[in-house]
This record gives sequence, structure tokens and C-alpha cells, in this order.
Amino acid sequence: MPAGLTIAPQPAERFDVIGEKAGATARLTHLGLLVADGSLNPATAVSVFDMGIEIRLSPPGEMLPHAFGTLSLSRDEMELLDAWVQNISTQVRDVVYIALPAWLRDVDEDTGRPAGWRFSCAGWVQRAYLVLGIRLIEDSLLPHVTFDVVLETWRHVLRAATGGYDPPEEKAREILSWFGLIGPGPWRVLLPGYVLRAFEQPRSNLPYAPREDDRDFP
Repeated sequence: MPAGLTIAPQPAERFDVIGEKAGATARLTHLGLLVADGSLNPATAVSVFDMGIEIRLSPPGEMLPHAFGTLSLSRDEMELLDAWVQNISTQVRDVVYIALPAWLRDVDEDTGRPAGWRFSCAGWVQRAYLVLGIRLIEDSLLPHVTFDVVLETWRHVLRAATGGYDPPEEKAREILSWFGLIGPGPWRVLLPGYVLRAFEQPRSNLPYAPREDDRDFP
């Protein structure tokens, strides 16, 4: 299935995956789900359903489509994802950010009932496609990622958490621990590049087992 860097004009469909780079880095740092069919231009922002420090559904967020991935979903599959997004939009107060694991269903300790969701941007995409019975990534085979890679990938999250500045290492580690990245590392984390690499595979070859260099997609 197609995935790659966006070269305008790139046709795209609702719920295709959009990847964005941060600054001059070649590494993708953020993912979202495209809100509507259209033509992608890497210099023109598009509307997305995405997860950052807060989830952005209604209104949606905006991303520069530096990269894309598509599985050419059927109409029935799009309707299932529509229903999923609508359902999550009724629970936004109970949706919070996490990095490790990539997504988590919270459960009330007293009642045992579902009590909310946690997602990273990549985990949000991964969990959405699970609604369709599509397991994009083999989580048990995720490569180990060092603190330096985590810092580069999550820099925009750290800046959002600190009001826009790059915290010193001790503070950065403290903030990352809030999101599940506890200890010195390395950690098995789901990176945006891994997810888009999965979109290069035929559905029959999924879930994809990422390689270390997939973090630098493409």
C-alpha cells in the first residue's frame, strides 16, 4: 500500500495517515488522521483528527502533510472509523496523553468499568485502525529507543508541557516519566516512522515488525 513523502499534488482520502516533521529534522514527530478527501501539498496545512497533549477532534487539528500513508479503505471501513471518532469525541474529557504504552484503556479500579483512554499520536492511529481489525504494528518486536531519539521525537510535546521552551535534561526526563517513559531508557516505543512504514506493506503482511532505521522514514 502507498506511503511516502508528500509530493504535491498528492491525492488523499479521509482517514489516510498524515505525518509531520518538526523543524529541520528529517524525522517524523507527529501523526494524524486526515479529516476529508483532498490533495496534499507539504507546504499547506490540512485538517486532522490527532492526539497531542490534548486530543483534537471537534474542532480538528491542523498539520503540514510532509508524509502520508493509505490503505485505500472501503466505504464500510470509513463508516466504522467515523463511528469510532464520534464515540471518542463524546469522551474527550477522559482522553489524556501517553507515550508508553502507545495506547491504553483506563479502567475504574472500584467498578472495573472503562473510564477513559490514553494515546500517543502514533497510538491514536494504531488504535483507530484496530477498529477495522487491522493490526499495523507487532508491538512485541518494537526496537529499543534511546533517550536522545525520544528527546528529538517528543520535543514538541515537551515544549507544549513547558509553555514553549526546551527543558534541561533532568526536567525533560521528569516530564517524559509523566507519559510512561520512566527510568534511563532505552524503551520500546511506537514511533511515527514505524507506523508509516507499515502502510507500505500489503494488508496480508501486517502487522509489521519495525526495524531500527524505520524511525527515519522514509
